[in-house]
Amino acid sequence: MKNALSGSMLVAFSDAISELESWSTGRGVIVYGAGHTFCSGGDLNTAKQVLNPTDGERMSRFMQNILNRLYQLPLITVALIEGRALGGGAEIACACDFRSMSTSAAIGFVQTKLSVSPAWGAGARLVEILGRTKALQILASGIVLATKDALKIGLADVAVPDGNFAVKETLTFLGTFTAGTTKATQAAKKVVVNASPLDLEKAAKGENEIFKTVWGSPEHLQALDKAIKFTTTR
Repeated sequence: MKNALSGSMLVAFSDAISELESWSTGRGVIVYGAGHTFCSGGDLNTAKQVLNPTDGERMSRFMQNILNRLYQLPLITVALIEGRALGGGAEIACACDFRSMSTSAAIGFVQTKLSVSPAWGAGARLVEILGRTKALQILASGIVLATKDALKIGLADVAVPDGNFAVKETLTFLGTFTAGTTKATQAAKKVVVNASPLDLEKAAKGENEIFKTVWGSPEHLQALDKAIKFTTTR
């Protein structure tokens, strides 16, 4: 799995968000993965170390806190998805304001195929982005969407070329929203966050309660032992 989220990566991610929270002169940021790959989800070795509801909930709350802070940053945020954004990777992408996808990229909430549920706030965010019906279709099916299909339903906002031009083109897209002064750009973001109908605390609590019922279950353990392959739409 490429750029799978290990425990040390989660801590480093939290530290990066802390730096962004104190960036008073910033207007925008692009979140992307090393090696032209966004994030393939949670590291299986890390997951197997916390296979009980208590530890699972602790991990869930830790990541909910990180992604809620990312969501609330006074900066315009764009997730640049190259390669695949699966499971937790898709949750990170949906905590950003916009999603830029390279031509051959894919995004999928594959949690149901692993017999678990989203636990980092993506359920509520996906409903906010796509609406209830479309969000349910995406979550319940575990479908992995190609760029063209993600664009079609509004999960992606812009397509960019594969390779070295992906960052440049995403910077151009981001520049559309950061042309104003720092104060004006940050104020616009704060207004939108303030007006959001999404109750982060309520959503987090609800997702945690649901997550505890499936994390570490016999079905989940069985799924982890299988070499499950996730096929992308064409």
